[in-house]
Amino acid sequence: MTDVSGSDGHFVFTVGCTIDKSREYPHGRYSPKKLLGSGTYGVVIECQDEKHNRARAAIKLVRRGSTLYREAALKEIRILRDLGGHCNTPQLLRDFEHDGHICMVFDLLGEDLLAIIERGSRKFSIDDIRDIAQQLLEAIDYIHAKGIIHTDCKTENVLLDPRRSEGGAMRVRLIDLGSAIYAAQQPPLVIGSRQYRSPEALLVAGFSYPTDVWSIGCILA
Repeated sequence: MTDVSGSDGHFVFTVGCTIDKSREYPHGRYSPKKLLGSGTYGVVIECQDEKHNRARAAIKLVRRGSTLYREAALKEIRILRDLGGHCNTPQLLRDFEHDGHICMVFDLLGEDLLAIIERGSRKFSIDDIRDIAQQLLEAIDYIHAKGIIHTDCKTENVLLDPRRSEGGAMRVRLIDLGSAIYAAQQPPLVIGSRQYRSPEALLVAGFSYPTDVWSIGCILA
């Protein structure tokens, strides 16, 4: 079976569909398994990679048919390449185009902090919170050093990394650079989720790097 794109431009998959057909993989390299998330921008799907012994990966398929979404996706890819997956930021494994959808392939990570908190399935110790805080601040410091402002730091964008540190500490990654901007750009009037916005962002008074630090504080509060 083949994949389908809805009338709104979102990728819609059915059982048996595949992604990224090529001469090497005429039936498609990736087999979608389940929907991980969706939004205005596109969808994220857990897939099985035929090239790497059916290892699981997360693929972000950007909504097609819009110049705005396409340009935003290309900017996100540039930013991800600049970051290189270092310092608790997302690792872009590859990108390609499938049936008009720009696709980005990432390592499959664990749940996001919001889902864990809402379900109450895990109690975070003081050491856990300290580890998370340190990693998020290191990620933001690295992102800022590259001249980039994340603009959308929130609990939904903090994912657990199943690989723990050498000392056994919890590892997290700060994901979703879809709204990120280069500091030299003209900033948009509205950024991020309201409950994580800094006062200057809420007042539409201009913002810069400190707005990300405020948002990290909201995550930890």
